Amino acid sequence: MRVERGLGYLALGPAEDTLAFLRSLVGDRRPHLWITDRASLPSEEGGRVLRISTLPGLEGAVDPKRLGDLRAAAAAFLSGDDSGLVILDCLEYLVLHNGADRVLRALADLHDEVTMHGGSLIVLVDAHSANPRLVAWLERELDALPFDGASTGQADLLSA
Repeated sequence: MRVERGLGYLALGPAEDTLAFLRSLVGDRRPHLWITDRASLPSEEGGRVLRISTLPGLEGAVDPKRLGDLRAAAAAFLSGDDSGLVILDCLEYLVLHNGADRVLRALADLHDEVTMHGGSLIVLVDAHSANPRLVAWLERELDALPFDGASTGQADLLSA
């Protein structure tokens, strides 16, 4: 399976294993926007990181309650390169601050934005800790990202 332009994918799995897999996907220097609440994420060449944080004064960070800013950031990123990859790696954090219903609507908007620009969206979810209703919606709306927990170097997965 290939990560195709204009589609959205769900990466289900233990958080750290899935994170390692996603890092291998962006290792080919494909332009990507990584939306995360992680304090440290190594910057990959060709990629940008958008931090979601409530800490005041953190440069370039977006408040988790400003869900509309996610769509705007994705649109700005994809306007520069429509083959870009948008990775959302803070679903549980967003739900904590906004509730599952608001996050569902924001994800639908984000998915629409990425689709309209021809990019690809990957939503990272730890199925053991995520809201079951949210996971069910994501499984209906997004394709499963091929992930078996062991393969991390599948270079042919990213294509435009």
